[in-house]
Amino acid sequence: MGIRTGKELLESLRDDRALFIDGERVADVTTDPRFAGAARSLAELYDMQHDPALVERMSFRSPTSGTRVGLSFIEPRTVDDLIRRRDMVKIWMDALLFGRPGAARRHPLRPLRQGRPHRPDFRDPRRSRGQTECRRVGVIL
Repeated sequence: MGIRTGKELLESLRDDRALFIDGERVADVTTDPRFAGAARSLAELYDMQHDPALVERMSFRSPTSGTRVGLSFIEPRTVDDLIRRRDMVKIWMDALLFGRPGAARRHPLRPLRQGRPHRPDFRDPRRSRGQTECRRVGVIL
């Protein structure tokens, strides 16, 4: 699947999924006040992939279909691939955190982004083997 617009993302969220919060079923996550802001923020990130000034930095051409695909889906084969994906994530994080570099350290989802949720079953050192291997060869994700 090629890159989607924010509008396409929001439309895809309007389906018959069963999502409950506080014992209540959420009919539409795109309009529910508890989720609408997050849905709009995510849609804005998807729209960034279509910005002519960012399209090369946010996506790549699929080797099989030739369509543009978000860099988050690239299978890195070189250090340059990793750098491109890291730069794409930085663009998104800057957009989410309003360009405040220090805000990333205080962001509430930081433990999840780092792959280290604060639960004992996730502290298994074998789970961070890929990160350790990248550090060993000097690659920073």
